[in-house]
Amino acid sequence: CGLSEKAWRPKERWRGVNIIGMFNRPGEPSASGFPDSSCGFKEEHFAWVKELGFNFVRLPLDYRNWCPDGDPTVIDEEGLRKLDHGIALGRKYGLHVQICLHHAPGYCILGWKNEPMTLHSDPAKLEAFCKQWVMLAKRYRGIPNDELTFNLLNEPGGITDTEYERIFSTAIAAIRKEDPMRFVMLDGTNIGLNPVPAFFGKPLVGQAMRGYAPGGISHYGVHWALRPQTEPTWPLTVESPTMPWVYGPEHEKARALVVDNAPAGEWTWDFSPADEAVTLEVLADGVTVARHDYPAKRHELFTMRLAGAAKRVEIRLEKGDWACLWNVAFRADGAVPGVQVGVAKLPIYIEFGSHVNFEQRYDAAKRRFVAVPDPADATYRRRYADNGMEYLYRHVFRYWDEPSAKGELGMIGEFACWKKTPHPVALGVIEDYLKHAKARNMGWAMWEFRGAHGIVNSGREDVAYEDVPGYPGYKVDRKML
Repeated sequence: CGLSEKAWRPKERWRGVNIIGMFNRPGEPSASGFPDSSCGFKEEHFAWVKELGFNFVRLPLDYRNWCPDGDPTVIDEEGLRKLDHGIALGRKYGLHVQICLHHAPGYCILGWKNEPMTLHSDPAKLEAFCKQWVMLAKRYRGIPNDELTFNLLNEPGGITDTEYERIFSTAIAAIRKEDPMRFVMLDGTNIGLNPVPAFFGKPLVGQAMRGYAPGGISHYGVHWALRPQTEPTWPLTVESPTMPWVYGPEHEKARALVVDNAPAGEWTWDFSPADEAVTLEVLADGVTVARHDYPAKRHELFTMRLAGAAKRVEIRLEKGDWACLWNVAFRADGAVPGVQVGVAKLPIYIEFGSHVNFEQRYDAAKRRFVAVPDPADATYRRRYADNGMEYLYRHVFRYWDEPSAKGELGMIGEFACWKKTPHPVALGVIEDYLKHAKARNMGWAMWEFRGAHGIVNSGREDVAYEDVPGYPGYKVDRKML
């Protein structure tokens, strides 16, 4: 093939949405509450996406749509015909289609019980992953890159850069044997945060990032993600928390959360278990001081007293798989000397309301926690006068400066704010993401088209919706559009 073919780029910058008709296998509801997640693809969605002015759709897929028993060697042709239909609808309406394995053999970001995360460690899973893409490459060979590209795996995380390079180099090589000219997008490592330099300059390869930072805004009020105690603002007046996880003894990532120099006082933990009940154990300087049983899939507040200050408090699962910590609050009995949160990046909520999401220490003079400077940021200088643009640059886009400067094709594969985020705040964050993307010639795809994150039927209570002529039952958020 010629050099120009290897240097393929889309004719116009991708601007689109995620359509999630095969996000779950048939009959399986979305644990995240997404509508249409297993309904297949509807022509009216593609038609209206085109009418609204978009040119791109990303289709996140669960391979069990065509491997219904989770056996990647057994293919159900009927499931693949549903995917054929989605791709055909995109082509019919002049929308670029990008298909993505959101749930793949050996990896799914939504939970290790749902799909044990062994893609990086089990050669059989890597072989199955590659065979899925070989099958799809063969099936859709002949459809030009202008109409169809592949996004190999949604949000890879928990693997090293070396493992990342091995997995995707192997998959790309397998695809190339079947379709030498197919363009592929790779989600950045660390769940889309960081591009991987090993793939810079590779022909017919791009990389995609995520647009969910700060999580306290994008996922404000979501039942399955973090829940800040204070209503978010944009630009931020305080930092938003991350989502720390505690993994149980049977999990390959088994680990506790740690708080160093913990003060005496009343502590309240807000955890939510995943797929099964768990038992939380709290140790102070190696001695168990509290236990609490959490039912499966249910938030509960657990309050305990720490009778005396401890050099080290560990929060771990005595049994169960994993749990997500939404927040932890404490009321100290007396003066707080200097509380330092360990490498788990534990978000701390204190009674006077300030919270941060990095390694942090308590500043007695300021009566709040302050972020500990990252040594890697010693040379960092402010880039933007606007605080919102500066936040997104510092925490998201600066990692993508190098590939952008090198002419790599990049995009934001997903970005959005859930329906509980105040509408003006959501619009402000989205606008700043779009400004950064445009400045770097990056495409983007909003999550989702229809539903609580989207522009259609989002269920927001602070929006005046418009009916859509010709599409009964569809209501559009015109300001967001």
